[in-house]
Amino acid sequence: MGVVCQSTMLNFMSYPTSNWHTLMFSNIEACVMAVALSALLNYLIPDVEPRQPPPRIEKDAARIRHESLLSGSVATIIFVVFQICDLSDSLSALMAGILILFPMHYRGAVISSIWRVVGVVLACLYILVVQLLIYDFSNHMVLMMPLIALGLAFSARLHVMEKVGAGVGFASITTIGIMFGQNLHPDQDLIFSDLYRISSVTISLIVTLTLVFLVHRILNCFAPTRFIISE
Repeated sequence: MGVVCQSTMLNFMSYPTSNWHTLMFSNIEACVMAVALSALLNYLIPDVEPRQPPPRIEKDAARIRHESLLSGSVATIIFVVFQICDLSDSLSALMAGILILFPMHYRGAVISSIWRVVGVVLACLYILVVQLLIYDFSNHMVLMMPLIALGLAFSARLHVMEKVGAGVGFASITTIGIMFGQNLHPDQDLIFSDLYRISSVTISLIVTLTLVFLVHRILNCFAPTRFIISE
């Protein structure tokens, strides 16, 4: 998540219209609120049984070098592309490209990208249904909040059942949160933003997977960075 925050913050702080004080303190405020609310809900609704730590994955030196170079190189290329192309309105595409690097290898990135696309599409379809139901009454918070809560509850349930980290449920939660929290304004519908998010995320994932594949093949040409997944 540090890479996600760093890429996003540096990308938006580079634009003259952005206030880096606002970005930094908003990020800190969001982190504090997330930790505080998580602690409160964990106290009010404790786990039924103790959580078990995930199994440790043994990695040799070549795999560690391979994954570190692959993830770092692709994340840097993505950042440079977004800077050169001036994609200040494509936050979702930037985050999608970074989030699928969490597995840190090619096969994991492919699986993660599929989860990401499915989650984004499901959330965007739900947002379209909500927009059609509410129509031009989206400025009434009393009407919107139950529908937003329903979508987030379903996505959170899916996220908990998956137990894979940044899977379909996580992508759905982030999509609903950003679309309703950032793109919804009075007297403005979400149709264009919804379709733009699907297309931008899909293009970003295709480009990122292409970069991951190319870097993966290049690194496998050298023994010190060779990592071949065995069945």
